Amino acid sequence: GICHDDRLLRWHRPLPNHPEDPQRLKACIDQLSRTGVLQRCQQVPPRKVTNEELEAVHSRGHIRWVPCLYPRAARGPNYWDWELERQEWWQSRNVDPHAAEATAAAIATTGGPLDTPVASGNCSVSLGDDMFADAHTAEAAQLATGCCAACAEAVADGSLRAALALVRPPGHHAGRSTYRGFCYFNNVAVAARAAQRRLAADMVAVSKDAKPIGLPNQPKPKVAIVDWDVHHGDGTQEIFEEDETVLYISLHRHGQVFGNEAFYPGTGCPSDVGLGAAAGCTVNIGFGMGAGAEEYDAAFEKVVMPVLREFAPRLVLVSCGFDSAAGDPLGDTKLTPSCYARFTRDLMTLRSSLGIVLIFEGGYDPELNAMCTEAVVRALLGEPEPLCSHEGPTSSQALASAPMKSKGVESIQAVLQAQHAYWSCFSATDLAL
Repeated sequence: GICHDDRLLRWHRPLPNHPEDPQRLKACIDQLSRTGVLQRCQQVPPRKVTNEELEAVHSRGHIRWVPCLYPRAARGPNYWDWELERQEWWQSRNVDPHAAEATAAAIATTGGPLDTPVASGNCSVSLGDDMFADAHTAEAAQLATGCCAACAEAVADGSLRAALALVRPPGHHAGRSTYRGFCYFNNVAVAARAAQRRLAADMVAVSKDAKPIGLPNQPKPKVAIVDWDVHHGDGTQEIFEEDETVLYISLHRHGQVFGNEAFYPGTGCPSDVGLGAAAGCTVNIGFGMGAGAEEYDAAFEKVVMPVLREFAPRLVLVSCGFDSAAGDPLGDTKLTPSCYARFTRDLMTLRSSLGIVLIFEGGYDPELNAMCTEAVVRALLGEPEPLCSHEGPTSSQALASAPMKSKGVESIQAVLQAQHAYWSCFSATDLAL
């Protein structure tokens, strides 16, 4: 199944030259339609996320703050600077700014220290750093997250074996109370919780004696998230790092770019394994510049699939970013469409899982996104991936059999060293690699 909504191509318009442009999503949908693949897939009805679904992941303050971003920032940079200072002041005192302003709700829409009117029209405004908003940004974020939750529910209840949510804005950088890295709500995290709720409801329906979800003796059903976006999903890790029912595996670019500058977001060390009872449920596989199929294939063989088989999730979700593809303007890894198709097929072999849900994250070259999306959907349909112009007939096999770079070996060894105490699937031979 595929879930998309054309409103996500019109809403949340970017600033000039910003990489998070609707064209990167439109190219995927156009490619699937042009090749006839879209017509062969069941359409998952799009919908907006509910507050209840958001509250399973985000703080109430964050949920209330996102719709305020555009009307406040549109008053001008001076007003927005004041807003950011106000947020930082309250946060430094461990006070929820949204709870504090419950008695001054008028500030959310009018007035303020400058009493500056909101700009007219639907132009985008900068929120600082890499973030922007227009009059429909909050609606776009709510719709994108809701589409992801709808896909997760459809697979969790057995209606579909696999689903792909083609949405924007992306989500895996959004934390419990933070928006960053083009992300406002954490799409895959909300989808994971939606899947757990649906799976739990089915468990109760099957067993009359089963206790309702949330009671001490009735843990949440286990789900797994695999994130192959080139950037580490710092928001997803933050949300689940203390939850032993969610396995988070991230394959990402890690380390320095120029001098002492870290590749964004600078998180995702192999030593970050989760906290408390969830130690081992965060698996970070960080690669250096230029990592390609040989490094990623080795990671899937040595780490990803063994851990997934031992964890035995009832559902697998994927933060499906294509900025790890060779040629993406924001990445410097070397994956091809064939690689993503192969990863997808591997994940579909997991016996414990009812199915797989893929959620579009990064990817900032529209043509690359289109080819990668088609390859992944054809894999979901059980078809061979199309031959791409920059891949020869035997290129994927040649890459898979090529010797892994020494830095790739070191990256996987670091993961095995950090994780071997938590997983019986890792042997002394694995540690030697």
